[in-house]
Amino acid sequence: MYERSVILMLLLGGLLSAGCSFVSLQPEAATVLEISAEEAAACERLGRTRVEVLSKVGFISRNQDTVAGELSTQARNSALDMGGNAVAAENEPENGKQSFGVYRCATG
Repeated sequence: MYERSVILMLLLGGLLSAGCSFVSLQPEAATVLEISAEEAAACERLGRTRVEVLSKVGFISRNQDTVAGELSTQARNSALDMGGNAVAAENEPENGKQSFGVYRCATG
């Protein structure tokens, strides 16, 4: 009986955390935009960042929209560190990993 309760609590905890966000946007990165490849063509390319977040918690897959949002957040944080003000996805998320181009775009 005790073992069954522990297993049930662990499963429930895993399911609840599967949809939770584990990545937070640095306050300064709030100004970093996510742009399309077409928009990026008008900007100065500074480099590339490859970001990674958890796509599973244990054996439970996390919500793909949540994972994609966290990847974008990580990319925006990285762009800030590289002196960029925009990022553009270079591929689709796969197993919690994605590459983004980092750009400096004209403002105003």
